[in-house]
Amino acid sequence: MVHPDLIRFVQRRAHPDHAEDVVADAFLVVWRRLDEAWKTSTMGIDPWWTKLKPSTQEWLIENNGDLVPADMVAEIASVGGPASVDPWWDDRAGEPGHYFPDEGIDWVEAVANEENPG
Repeated sequence: MVHPDLIRFVQRRAHPDHAEDVVADAFLVVWRRLDEAWKTSTMGIDPWWTKLKPSTQEWLIENNGDLVPADMVAEIASVGGPASVDPWWDDRAGEPGHYFPDEGIDWVEAVANEENPG
C-alpha cells in the first residue's frame, strides 16, 4: 500500500508528528492539479502521437470522441501511450470500451484544426 510508505518517507525527513498532515496536504495539492498534471505528464498525447501510424492518426481525428477500436488501443500502448487498463481512458459513464478523455478530445481537435494543442 502506498500511503504507509509515504508516511514513513515523510517521517524520515520531517518531524514524525507532522507526517500525516504533510502527506494529506500533498495529496490535496495533487488532487486539485490533476488536470494540469494530465497535460504535462507522460500520459499526455504529445509524447506518443507522432509514433502512431498515419492511418491511426487519421482515424482518431476523423472519429474524435468515438469508441477507440481495440487494435488502436493496443497500438497506442505499444508506442508509449496508456495501456488498455490505464485509468487515463474515459469509460463514458460505464459504457464498455475505450474513449479519449475530454482533454484528449480537445487535443486531437486542436491537431485536426492545425492549432497548437499545448
